[in-house]
Amino acid sequence: MLRTTSSLRNSSSESPLLAHVLMESANPFLTHYKTRPSDTLSSIADSIYAGLVSVDQIKEANSIDDPSVLDVGQNLV
Repeated sequence: MLRTTSSLRNSSSESPLLAHVLMESANPFLTHYKTRPSDTLSSIADSIYAGLVSVDQIKEANSIDDPSVLDVGQNLV
């Protein structure tokens, strides 16, 4: 089920932290990340996006053709 921004704001009266987490997960690409030598898309999805974003979503958002090739210092959204 997708939540709209207004329904997420209504959640804030119930729990401000929950509303913040839901807002971030509604648009998880707010984070920018610069790749390091040992990074993989899987490790980035798990550690940076806390599993809220899949490898396929990172690939698509960053137009990555080959997920096994990440340039060190590459900026990802």
